[in-house]
Amino acid sequence: MDHLSSDWSAEVEQVLKDLEDVDIDNARFDELVGKLITDVNEHVREEEQQLFPSLVQACTPEQLYELGEQVRRAKKVAPTRPHPSALDTPPGNKLLAPATGLVDRARDFVTGRGRS
Repeated sequence: MDHLSSDWSAEVEQVLKDLEDVDIDNARFDELVGKLITDVNEHVREEEQQLFPSLVQACTPEQLYELGEQVRRAKKVAPTRPHPSALDTPPGNKLLAPATGLVDRARDFVTGRGRS
């Protein structure tokens, strides 16, 4: 399975959703957390060893900077928590993600989530 694909993202979201339904004392909790850690570490390793070097070879420094800017802009409006039942394909995801992100940020502000 290509871990850089949206399939990987959906798989991680499903594991996170499954974790919500499992008591911390349940053996399944440890199994799911272990799977999540393994999958995320593998994904990061693939990005660092394959995707990023390929981008450096294929792009000019200006293009890399612009890609970075696009990622920073997207992070400002992206949801801050998983939403497994949310639409994940265009155009629905493009239309709803900013609103979802806004609601998440308001919720984070009220609850103090993300503050050091």
